[in-house]
Amino acid sequence: MLNRQFSALKLLLLSTFSVSSITGAQEPSVTDGAQTAFGEKQGIESIGLYNEVMVRGFDLTQSGAYRINEHYFARASGLSESLLAGLTVSVGITAAQLDLPSPSGVVLYRLREPQEQNSLSLSLGVRDIDTLHADAQGTLITADNSLALSGHILAQPDYHGGTAQSGQKYSGGSTLRWQPDDNSTVYLFTGMQTLEHDGNVQVYPAQDNAPPSIPLKENLAPDWARYKSTDGAAGLLYQYHHNDWTLDASVTHSFVRTKLNDTTLLSIDKAGRVNSTIYHLPATRSSASAVETKLARQLYNGEWQHSLGIGLRGRRSNTDLVDAYAIDGGQYRLTDSSFNVAVSMLPVQWPMGRDKVDQQVASLNYAGDYANSLSIRLGAHRSRYEKDVQQPSGLSSFLSQDDWFFNASLTTRLDAHWQLFGSFVNGLEENGVAPASASNYGEVMAPVKAQQWELGFNLDVSPQITLQGSLFDIDKPVTGIAANGRYQLVGDVSHKGLELSLAGDIYSATRVVLGGVWLDASLQGQDGNRVEPPGVSSFNATFNVEHRLSNNWVIDAQLVHEGARRMWLKGDTEIPGVSFLTLGFQHNFKLNDIAFSLRGQWINALDKEGYYATSSGALVPIWPQSYRLMLNSRF
Repeated sequence: MLNRQFSALKLLLLSTFSVSSITGAQEPSVTDGAQTAFGEKQGIESIGLYNEVMVRGFDLTQSGAYRINEHYFARASGLSESLLAGLTVSVGITAAQLDLPSPSGVVLYRLREPQEQNSLSLSLGVRDIDTLHADAQGTLITADNSLALSGHILAQPDYHGGTAQSGQKYSGGSTLRWQPDDNSTVYLFTGMQTLEHDGNVQVYPAQDNAPPSIPLKENLAPDWARYKSTDGAAGLLYQYHHNDWTLDASVTHSFVRTKLNDTTLLSIDKAGRVNSTIYHLPATRSSASAVETKLARQLYNGEWQHSLGIGLRGRRSNTDLVDAYAIDGGQYRLTDSSFNVAVSMLPVQWPMGRDKVDQQVASLNYAGDYANSLSIRLGAHRSRYEKDVQQPSGLSSFLSQDDWFFNASLTTRLDAHWQLFGSFVNGLEENGVAPASASNYGEVMAPVKAQQWELGFNLDVSPQITLQGSLFDIDKPVTGIAANGRYQLVGDVSHKGLELSLAGDIYSATRVVLGGVWLDASLQGQDGNRVEPPGVSSFNATFNVEHRLSNNWVIDAQLVHEGARRMWLKGDTEIPGVSFLTLGFQHNFKLNDIAFSLRGQWINALDKEGYYATSSGALVPIWPQSYRLMLNSRF
């Protein structure tokens, strides 16, 4: 059984070793780096209304709206900690300035880059749920600064997950930055991560009632169930600027290979009775590659500055398809020990299929700026989309589709403090294939076209504080099984909302990042009836404050409120909202003229329990109360 109690002895031994072994300084905090409340991640800490997957109530993985150092990126899996320095969720007025915006928003990944001088950073500590970790990052740079190499390694030999999985996680990555001349910059990056732990656990309601919370001190999967994967990413990014010309080019690749994949599905009723099924998958692999070339020319006409650009982008993804093997996990109560499931005789051969997507996009872009008071962005994009699917049963289906999509925005500065903007953008989103329960099983669904209208403002309340707000309306078709048994377009989903963000220094020693989003989400079927979709909150809010007590002491707090969510479409039950509090501190000190930084956090300080509802019907357990204590340094 996993002991979730905070171990003072473990921290004491770890801190003693850390003080004698580490030198350096702490990176800037995530609150200090966040310019809005819409989503920011720095290292392992994140704040904001949105994250790299869910933005404005929609799943971004279906739209592929990801960039890495502002280059087009196809995401097979999330980037490992050894490659990712942080990310920003771009929505509103900032997203309208992008040359390839997307409905809902765009996630901007930032690579770990070399520092400006030779350095070595080390960190030891305890992370969430007693997870021990050690990581190191170093930079080597030439005397003329033209060539710099950074590397990062992370070891978590005692990794623990949110549903009591125990295992190990290791990752490593490096980034090479080469500046052959004053106009060019080349980035070459590569990284890999391995993860192995007890089998995953998923919770689903057995009826239209919220089930009781599962115990988070023991994993409810069988002892033999395991998960093991390797993922990684690599790429080459090129940037060239000369006079009025700009050239950007990139080639990126990401993959995830799952060697073991056992998932225990727990169907739980309101009385705590569990019906358990273990799903086993063989080794599978998913990969995604992307290429991009952009060329832009700046032109000047009096107080007008124009930019004309063309872009060519392409992506290819390959995903193995295989049917899971189901094993009866028995029935029991949550108050009892989990049912003892014997190791099953698994199939020797597994029929395999594949899902292959190719897409090419040609873009024309125009940007016009007048006297720092008016900004216009226009884009026209021609897409060719091909999807080729072969099911494990041997059934195959192919689809090819050509589409135009567009973006346009207008931003005006009323005075030194006020900016107003309006924008429109549409784009294609993946739509999968018909499931086995449909009469047209295996048929490739055409991608759907989502569109977004938006009006908003940016107000500089003071030189240190910025207020942003947007009214948005996002619409797209949805698929489902129709009355005739076919899997097809069956209606539309609409998310209308208002979001606000305030970020800045309210006093010289105090910084706040706060925001809220009010969302009116609805599903309209072909019969014209509207219902509330599952897994979407009508109100979310975040409040983050960081206060510097002195040059050596900083305290911070993060309060995130996730509003109530409808549990599933089959009934009207709502999963209650959650207010999730994190408290933290940072202490900077010196020993023998060596600078150190001690970072501590209390996660889920209010000790909340329960679930978050999701659009898929799964219930995600609230992250249990835990602690972080990390000693960081650099020399």
